[in-house]
Amino acid sequence: MARFLSRAQLRRGQKKVLHLVGSDVEVSAGDVTQFTHYLGDLIERFENLEELWKLYGDYLVKQNIPRRFKQQGAPLRWAKLSDRYAAIKRRKYGRKPILVATGAMRAGFKYQATKRTLRIVNTVKRPGGAPYWVYHQLGAPKINLPTRPVLQLTRFDYSKLRKLAEAHLRRAQTRLSGAGL
Repeated sequence: MARFLSRAQLRRGQKKVLHLVGSDVEVSAGDVTQFTHYLGDLIERFENLEELWKLYGDYLVKQNIPRRFKQQGAPLRWAKLSDRYAAIKRRKYGRKPILVATGAMRAGFKYQATKRTLRIVNTVKRPGGAPYWVYHQLGAPKINLPTRPVLQLTRFDYSKLRKLAEAHLRRAQTRLSGAGL
């Protein structure tokens, strides 16, 4: 928890160092007004995370999900196809990997970012209107469809997302510093 110095303490020349995700900000008496503006701008950037969500969405759609298709699921490997369905699929589409028939679902992943949310969506729909990938992500016991999660995060992914957030924060601080704050 951050502890701020009182104005009287700052007037006496005391300094306070704040640790903000991998960087330090030192505040002294002459910097109070400037620092107040800096914090206000920084808070505004945290309230609107659309830029960061776009970085996350781009990573998930262009790197994470294609890696899952290449690895056929990881860390949770995708369940094998039933013998009956594997034979039907082979006759109709050839020897395609699990969750790939035409390639439309694999290519259909997109993201939608707003100030507060990131949604991973897929344009391919199952007959009846539901997004087809959701059936695989969650499974559908009523139709004997096992869980084959397309969107899975590994330690590597969490590390990559953390690095994207840290870089985003550094850019925000640099922009604010460049503006004289």
